[in-house]
Amino acid sequence: MTINSWYHELQEEKKWIHPVRNTAFEFPDEDAAEDGEIHVLVGLPPSASVASSQQTALWLVRGSIADALSTKRVRCRLYRLAGTYLGYYAPARRTGGKNVALWYEDKTLCVQILFTTEENALHFDNALQEEPVTLGSPLHGQEVTTSVAQVEVVSIELKRIYFVHYDPQESELPQDTMSSISLTSSVSILDATSDEFRYQRIEHEGHFLPYGNAESCHLVSKKQSRDHKREFAKYDRDPNNRLALSRDMYGWFDGMSSEVPIVKMLAGSVEERPSIGSRYKVEVFVKVLDAQCTDRVFSRLKAKSTKTDDPLMMKTFVHVENPETFCFCMKWKHDETDELWRSFLDMTPAVD
Repeated sequence: MTINSWYHELQEEKKWIHPVRNTAFEFPDEDAAEDGEIHVLVGLPPSASVASSQQTALWLVRGSIADALSTKRVRCRLYRLAGTYLGYYAPARRTGGKNVALWYEDKTLCVQILFTTEENALHFDNALQEEPVTLGSPLHGQEVTTSVAQVEVVSIELKRIYFVHYDPQESELPQDTMSSISLTSSVSILDATSDEFRYQRIEHEGHFLPYGNAESCHLVSKKQSRDHKREFAKYDRDPNNRLALSRDMYGWFDGMSSEVPIVKMLAGSVEERPSIGSRYKVEVFVKVLDAQCTDRVFSRLKAKSTKTDDPLMMKTFVHVENPETFCFCMKWKHDETDELWRSFLDMTPAVD
């Protein structure tokens, strides 16, 4: 068979080839090829490719958030973004039979997420870069670096990342575990006989006794007191900057068990004179994020708590020694939570 007839036969079979002359010899015509070697590159159509060598072009976003351990809800927010922009776990990061998209290297949170389209990868990258300048975001003020690159991976079944994969109780989420609360809100266990438990508690006593414990929760966070010492350091050890909360209520109030706090509180009227020793009665308005939260939160409030015109709000009370300090700290915490709610609701799609 001559080279020309072989070439035409391959063309008829809808394959394509590129004949390349031997670089060591120069043949003046086809017959001269018999004295040397012809090198031929043969390309097959996609359908003829060997399955085991198939590769898929994807888009990989790598990133890092410096000092992420000092801030709560960072991983929670990243899971939300990864789910929103249709991210996938990178097979190369699968360890111990578990898919991993986020992990820590010392205090730095590392990110590695795959996307099937460049558009989704760039949207995720853009959203992540905007988080440090978004008020209310857990990444506000954080140092974020990202890169986007096209990669090829062996064609295998990819696993999607969903927000429900976020688990705040996992030991690998140090910024969201009870052991790291001192970094943000500093909680200590209260004895049931302490004044803080008796007078600065908003929940019914039955939720604690005989085996449950209340936790002393800062209103102005320990982190705020540390980062802005001139204005806030004085509140760090002030007992009027505290509420006695159950672990459940603490998680809802400070966002430890959810992407965003589902409870915010604001001080109301203050009585003119102390009514229990040196303590003044202060009204506390307790508001929940939406109607789905009402039963679980309001059912825990102590006796004599009352309803308001707002179905998402109830009124209860505490007794504190310095109502001015308490109201200031309560307002600071309320405003912080309010920003988180606005950011969360702005990013949550409306339901038809």
